[in-house]
Order: sequence, then structure tokens, then C-alpha cells
Amino acid sequence: MDPLRQIQKIGLGTVTFGREIDQMESFRIMNEAAAQGILFFDTAAAYGQGASETIIGNWMQAYPVMAQGVTIASKLLPPYESSALKQRIDESLRRLRRESIDLLFFHNWHPSVLNVDVLTTLAGEMQQGTVKAIGASNFNAAQLSQLLEVQERYQLPGITAVQNNHNLAVSDLDAPLRSVCRKYDLEIITYSPLGAGFLTGKHTGAVEEGSRFERMPAHQDIYFTGECWERLKKLRAAAAGQKDLQVQWALAWALHHPDVNRVLIGARSVAHLKQAQQAASFNDLAFLQQLGPFD
Repeated sequence: MDPLRQIQKIGLGTVTFGREIDQMESFRIMNEAAAQGILFFDTAAAYGQGASETIIGNWMQAYPVMAQGVTIASKLLPPYESSALKQRIDESLRRLRRESIDLLFFHNWHPSVLNVDVLTTLAGEMQQGTVKAIGASNFNAAQLSQLLEVQERYQLPGITAVQNNHNLAVSDLDAPLRSVCRKYDLEIITYSPLGAGFLTGKHTGAVEEGSRFERMPAHQDIYFTGECWERLKKLRAAAAGQKDLQVQWALAWALHHPDVNRVLIGARSVAHLKQAQQAASFNDLAFLQQLGPFD
């Protein structure tokens, strides 16, 4: 694949902004991303209780030339209520200091997403230009199909993208979900290519102090399973204990999945972006599939 196209497959995940790193470091990361052609920034109203959106908005004001080509995706948490939808979108826009959100995701599945009033209100926001496109994050195939069927039935704007967790240890990108995405020509965006740090091996002895696994113990229930440990063991053996290679190959595995359009890299430093750029250039697909099949 063309190197530039592979770099463009990287998106910047900003869950760390305002929560794990301050505005100054966030600015450095966004400057580096924009300079390298990484122009898709993903955030959410829930990240840092709005801090991530605020920092991105401040950066866009401080660096308008660099920000000019950036696409901004954000998310709204459930429950989804038509009466509150416009206010919540306006709040995100104020924090982002923008007139529109390029791609707005339903952050998680909730039955209220099927409410026709909610979808009609959102269609109105799209008509006014405050939201350009919509997507669904953390939905399974059945939930995604339900939403698409309601949108089709009422001739409402359909979602154009999905965003799910996907890495060598744990994937929410199963065959049924990919089938729905192909049927409706949906863009597939994935996040957590290193399994929130699990695939770096940092938790092999014990949960690392100050890590995401310590702050959010639910990660332990997801990743501390026999199958995940076996996959980590296989990755470590292939890298012969070289942690840089271990990280690079885990990132490359996520970046080169044939059905994935974009992979979000959640950075805490510029070095994390550089790791992703190196991984993007590693395209030995046969080797990567030995680590774990893409299907």
C-alpha cells in the first residue's frame, strides 16, 4: 500500500487529552499529527467531561492553518433524547469552537437510539449543517442492523461509519458486523490497537501503577483471560522479548486489517504517534496473520 495512504489510515484518538496529559502536551501531539498528514481527530463529550473537546477547540484556534484540513469526530452518550439532543450538540460545538461536527457518533448502544423522534431531530441538525454525518460506536451486528432498518423505514439519513474496539487480543469487529458494514458500505474505524496497553506486556507481573487498567479496573475483566494471555505470549515470543517490536507488530496488525478504514491511536506523547507511523510502514501481511488471523 502507498505509504501516504497508510499514514492517512491513522486517526488521532484524544481520550487522553485533559485526563492523562495536559493541554501543552496535547498541542504537541496535534501539531505532530497534522504535520505528518494525520488529519482525523476523534473525541467525545465524555472524554475528560468535555476537556478533550475543549483542548481540541483551543488548538484549532491557536493553529488555524494546521487545523484547516482536520476532520473532527465526536460522540454523545446515551440515553438519547430528542429534547436534549440539540443542546448537547451545541455544547460540544462550543467546546470545539466550531460550527459543525464532521462525524457524530452514538457513543454506545441504547434502545433509545431507535426512537424516531431522536433520529428525526438529528436529521434536522444535519440539514442545518451542525452535523455533517453520523455513526455508531460500540454496537454489535444486531444492534447496528436495527438502527439501519429504522433509518431506512422512515427515510432518515443513515449512519456512515462504525467505531469499535479491535486489537490482537480482543476484537469487537466480528464477521457478522463486518458483513453489515459491507452491505451498507459503512466505514470501519477501530480503537485501542494495543488493548489499552495490554499488548505492550506492561501488566504481565501485576497491574502497572497509574495505568488505565488501574484507573478503570473493568479492563482487567476484558483482557485478563486465558485466550488473551495466550495471544500476548505468542506476540512476545515472535518479538523475542524486544518490546519495541512487540508494540510495532501489534499496531501493524490492527492497521493492516483489510476491512478497516481507519485506526485510532490514543497518544500520550509524540513518541506514540511515531510508533504508529513505523507500524504503518510494516506491511508483511503473511507474518502479521501468523500472529493472529484477520478473520
